Amino acid sequence: MENLMELFAEEDEQEKAPCKFGNIVVGHACYCHHESPDAPRKCYIWRDGDDWNKENCEFFESSGIE
Repeated sequence: MENLMELFAEEDEQEKAPCKFGNIVVGHACYCHHESPDAPRKCYIWRDGDDWNKENCEFFESSGIE
């Protein structure tokens, strides 16, 4: 499910995340679209600036973007 910020952000204001479930709204947040009810709504890895990997998020799955 998309969030309001994603719906209102222009295409050039959004970018793919290193995690296949993430959608970054530039300058705002990275939203997590994992289907698990335990997944966060916003990606804490993006917010905290940590490495995008399985060790930092149990729901992480690479999108192939570094």
